[in-house]
Amino acid sequence: MIIFIADDEKRVLNTLVKTVREVLPQGKIYSFSDGDNLLETANRINCDIAFLDVEMGAWNGIDLAKAIKKHNVKSKIIFITGYINYAFEAIQIHADGFLQKPVIVEDIEAEIEYLYNSKKCEVHINCFGNFDVFVNDKILTFGRNKAKEILAYLVDRKGSSATLSEISAVLFEDANNEEKSKRYAQTLLNEMNNSLKNAGIDYILKKSRNSYAIDIKKVSCDYYDFLENNPIAVRTFTGEYMSQYSWAESTLAYLLQM
Repeated sequence: MIIFIADDEKRVLNTLVKTVREVLPQGKIYSFSDGDNLLETANRINCDIAFLDVEMGAWNGIDLAKAIKKHNVKSKIIFITGYINYAFEAIQIHADGFLQKPVIVEDIEAEIEYLYNSKKCEVHINCFGNFDVFVNDKILTFGRNKAKEILAYLVDRKGSSATLSEISAVLFEDANNEEKSKRYAQTLLNEMNNSLKNAGIDYILKKSRNSYAIDIKKVSCDYYDFLENNPIAVRTFTGEYMSQYSWAESTLAYLLQM
């Protein structure tokens, strides 16, 4: 793996090289303290991943990223900077990551895991717009819409568990008979479980005696990616979140505030 690292502060550059080398010991690292040397090297060598400071003296890291992409569109670009106001420009050129200084080993590990995880998750959950679940790129169908809504509610809770009573209260907030609503909610839970089991993905749920939760490590989800500041997820959010469910409006308000 060919790695470019650029920062015009020598002390920061040396620390960053050390940090990246700790995460990617087999990578061949080229370090640069000015944009001219980086561009000259980029003309000869295609990098797999580039860690770029946004402000490089006379150079702008955004322009350097464009130049690298021009030579090799497959190069991964991760901006490392203290200037959070550049995030939108980074997103516009399809940057693959955006980290704020000071960068630690765990930050680099998280980015590399996201970029190069060889096993693609077979379950993708779409929350922006309408809520839908895809298994190996095919949409998952449910016997009843309310069974699907239970899964949506668990996804919204981001791994926190929900009891049958809580699920029933969300699904039937205006119901007069609490016990009848809970029995119906249990029927819907069983239907949801059957739909997941028939699709071979019931492992995405964590179940205990009387509570249920989504295992966020077993799915990919645009909502979760957005919360992690993933550029692709940020670009795809257009102001709609689980549009078919009124209870999701509080989460939408939070996302809009972000």
